[in-house]
Amino acid sequence: MQSPLKLSSQISQNVSLPYARIPAIAIPLHKETMKKSNHHSNRNGFSLVELLVVIAIIATLAGVSAPVIMGQLKKAKITEGQKMAHDIIFAIEQFEQKYGYLPYLSSKSYIRGEKEESQAQSTSGAPGDVEMYVTINARLLNVLMGKDDDVNPNNVQFFDAQDAKNGVNGIVYDDDGEPKMLMDPWGYPFAVVIDYTGENKINFAHVPALKNVDFKVYQDKDGNPMRIHSVPAVVASPGPDGIFDDIDDVKTW
Repeated sequence: MQSPLKLSSQISQNVSLPYARIPAIAIPLHKETMKKSNHHSNRNGFSLVELLVVIAIIATLAGVSAPVIMGQLKKAKITEGQKMAHDIIFAIEQFEQKYGYLPYLSSKSYIRGEKEESQAQSTSGAPGDVEMYVTINARLLNVLMGKDDDVNPNNVQFFDAQDAKNGVNGIVYDDDGEPKMLMDPWGYPFAVVIDYTGENKINFAHVPALKNVDFKVYQDKDGNPMRIHSVPAVVASPGPDGIFDDIDDVKTW
């Protein structure tokens, strides 16, 4: 008979015991830990108050910068208008240098035989006085752009400008593709005053066409109409307010 010790040893060698299963232990989280976790997850976006503060700051900055931006845009338009006005003067000077006389309107320059009341031109040449042209029509422009071979026999193009957009800041063309008018950056025509007397002196008091234009704001210190010396022509437009008031007017003097 085997001893109990040997029997126990044989049993342990022949019988494999199952692995022991360790029960899972639930570890409760502390309440403070849960609160911190939830608080962290809620900070992924802005709160309503923070969004309102940001919007208010942006609105304030926009309100402060808007007048500055508008002022810069206004100055940029005035600069564009002045460039166009000086381009007209340059074209007139180049025309005179080429032909020895200033550009004027021939019978071909008029539309349907209409003539400006202020025009004192004979059929044989240029006017003998100070005349004003308004670029609401392209009569003078046609001469400067080489489209009137009576006055510009070589059809030299002395002047050109960009196409107007929505009727402003450039040349407006008719349905046939011919220049119709020239407008400043605000949609107003330019006034072109040319001295045909040979004195190179623009006296606004001697321009008949100015009787219906408020150029009287251009006065000297004694209240007399302004005289501009040493130039054959001047160009002006009323600027952003559409009024010749000498504040924001576009002018070449």
